[in-house]
Amino acid sequence: MGKIGAILSLLGVVIAWGLSLPTSFSADFVEKVITPQNRVLIYRGKVYYQRERAYWHYTYPTEKKIWITPLGYISYEPDLMQVTISQKPLNLNLQQILDRAKKVGPHTYIAVVKGRRVQFHYDHYLRDLNYTDELENRVEFNFTNPSTAPLPPTLFRPKYPADVDKIYQ
Repeated sequence: MGKIGAILSLLGVVIAWGLSLPTSFSADFVEKVITPQNRVLIYRGKVYYQRERAYWHYTYPTEKKIWITPLGYISYEPDLMQVTISQKPLNLNLQQILDRAKKVGPHTYIAVVKGRRVQFHYDHYLRDLNYTDELENRVEFNFTNPSTAPLPPTLFRPKYPADVDKIYQ
């Protein structure tokens, strides 16, 4: 789809569903993963988002940094001194979710992306996001301290030591 088609598609979503999409978004997050055996895993960090690019900085229980682009992602785990470089796009990305959103209630939206149903709450800011992953884990993100302040482009450039182990996918 060309640039004009993408803009018209985005405008259609904004007009039809009332989403006022920011060009930048950042927030603290808590990710809860509930396994089919009801084991609960908790992760915390900060997310930074700018149309089609995201940077997830996990701080708990261990540090992990993930830079996402439309063409793939880079994941750096300092404790392991390891970087994973993938040229495969992630199965779910925030832009696809927002672009395919359909309003189902006050501030409640559902999007179907690559066969996966994603529900989220949005009222000027993304508040939470829930889905079931390919391993049947329920994944819940809660966002706090949101901001739409402009973000520096350098934030979306991967930074890691040159001497780490590199895994290419």
